Amino acid sequence: MKKLLGDNGFLCQLKAVGTRRNGKAASVEISVPVSEAEEAYEVLAEHGFHA
Repeated sequence: MKKLLGDNGFLCQLKAVGTRRNGKAASVEISVPVSEAEEAYEVLAEHGFHA
């Protein structure tokens, strides 16, 4: 997801949240600037990522 957003010109950060499983985060929080949030969501939705 970070690569996809970055390749489309978005500034983003990923943060592990929730309980860890096998040393990996169970969930990831994606942060983008508020001014880019809707457009970033549209890019993710176009590529099959949904909330």
